[in-house]
Order: sequence, then C-alpha cells, then structure tokens
Amino acid sequence: MGITPLQALLLFRKQSGFILPESLCYAGRLDPLAEGLLPIVEGKNLKLKDSILALPKLYRAEILIGASTDSGDLLGEVIAQDESVSLSANSIKLIVENLKGEHELAMPRYNSISISRNSIIALAGSELLPEKIVRMMNCLDVVFIGQKRILISEVLNKLLLAKERLDGNFRHETIQKSWEAVGKTKRDFEVLELEFLVTSGTYIRSLAEYMGKLLSVPTCLFSLVRERVGSFQIEDAFVLALDEGSQTIKDRK
Repeated sequence: MGITPLQALLLFRKQSGFILPESLCYAGRLDPLAEGLLPIVEGKNLKLKDSILALPKLYRAEILIGASTDSGDLLGEVIAQDESVSLSANSIKLIVENLKGEHELAMPRYNSISISRNSIIALAGSELLPEKIVRMMNCLDVVFIGQKRILISEVLNKLLLAKERLDGNFRHETIQKSWEAVGKTKRDFEVLELEFLVTSGTYIRSLAEYMGKLLSVPTCLFSLVRERVGSFQIEDAFVLALDEGSQTIKDRK
C-alpha cells in the first residue's frame, strides 16, 4: 500500500537478491490504497506483458457501508452518508448474485488511465477532467466472505497511514476533514468482505459503488488485496518490506 509500481520494481531489485536484467517492467497497476500481487516481467519475457495484463484477476475486498466518496475508496472526499444502515442476510445474498456478469459502469473519477496524453489523476479537479467515463466491466464470480463493524477511528488511522506513505499532497487535508466531519455524527460502519474474480479492466471501486446503488445506500471501498492474476498467486510471490520494521502483506493476514 502506498507505493507506485516503479517504486515496487526498485525495491524488488534491492531486496530480492536475484541477478536481474536492465529491462524490467510490471504488468498491471494497483490503486494507492490497495496491496497484493504485482506481476513483474523481465528480459526476453517482456513480450508477454500484454497477455499477462489480459488475464482474469482475483481480489479480496472490504466494502464500507454508509458513506461514499468522489474517488470510490477511502482516499476521497465524502459526498454522501447514511447514519442508519443495517443489511439483512437476504439483502447481502441478493447483491452478491446481482454483481455477477457484465455491467456498464463508470470508471472511478481518479485513476491512472491516460486520456490524450494526460492521466485522469493529473487532471483531477480541473475543467478538463471528464465527469463520467463508462466502460463494460465483467464480474466472473463473487463470493461473500463475512461482515463486521469498524469504528470511525479505524478509518482515520488508515488515512493517516496513507498520508505517511503516499507521495505528494493529493488532497489529504480535504479528505481527512471530510471523514472527521462524518465522525461527528457516525461512530461506526458495517463492512462487507467479498472475493471478486473479474476480467481485465474491471474496477473493484466501480463494483463497490454499483453495490451501493443496488442497496440504495452509500458505499465505498475500504481495502483491497489482489490475490491472483491468472495462475500467478500471492502465496508464491516475493514479499517486499516497505520500510524498516514494517509488516508485510502476509504478516497482516
């Protein structure tokens, strides 16, 4: 969480102990608040990058119920909230079934797709930023894992960690204040944990927002771990140490 793919490549060169060629690239980005598997392609295998990008991906996601943001995840300004949300078992079962299949969904407003040589993330907040970019997304399967309640303090602590790790300002103060304002009236949230198998180009943030529309409640992505890309699994991956004494992904599981 909180490092770019290029930073991950540098850490991999430094920490892996492998003799690596100069030509090294990644196949597939992760959102700033996400963590998990990052496929790396080297040397003569660089031609395989596009085929790796096209592979289906498995994610474990936690979706926060009761607040939505302009980014679709915690790293956004709160735009809607519901102070009294309670989901029944039937409601959860219904949304799980309805999330499967192809959906025409809006891409998250803040992402790294390039448009006319400028990335959306660079255009954020400017008049050039499109309000909505819709694309077909495909959820091959979704499994409900469980649900829990978290305190607003857990949300704020996660934002503080993101602020420490993410480069640049990226609206941290505005985002923090918007969540603190929510905390004045709402002390805890319900969080659903689901596992998504999706095709390339499908945003879990978009599915999280779509789930909220199905339930008629504000939602956003609380956490995201990419566990598999095609047959490449996180259990077989080299684990990066992000900083001195930091926990690895496996340590946090």
